[in-house]
Amino acid sequence: METIIEIKGIEEIQSQKGVKYHKIKTDIGTISVFEDDIVKELKKCDIDGLKAKVEIVEVTKQDKVFKNIRKFIEATDERVPVVKPSEAFEPIVNKIRVADPTQSMYTSYTKDVFIELMSDTTGDANAEAYKMIMQQAIALVKQAKEAFE
Repeated sequence: METIIEIKGIEEIQSQKGVKYHKIKTDIGTISVFEDDIVKELKKCDIDGLKAKVEIVEVTKQDKVFKNIRKFIEATDERVPVVKPSEAFEPIVNKIRVADPTQSMYTSYTKDVFIELMSDTTGDANAEAYKMIMQQAIALVKQAKEAFE
């Protein structure tokens, strides 16, 4: 995947097997680099304050996903949005099923009436007062519903 990255730090690492590589801290996370010529170009970008256009490959090992820079393309000032593979899929939305489709509407009306009734009270109301105001709001909505049936 070709993308543009902003470099925030470069660190040399030695693996448990003794292999030296670099971890590049970027605006899209930490990415590994194994080629010295790519690291050299990335260091230039870091020093000059430029972004780097690179080719990133995602590798999965032991259920972990690693990002590796495989190719340095150019130093740049532009910014291209990165689309993660997980964002390409449509989100799953759980739909709530209500026995009475108008229940939600009446709940909303009751809330609106409750808020209006609350605006007429002083700030020193207790839980019992709120309960009474809610019961009054419910009664008013029921009364309005019955008047139009």
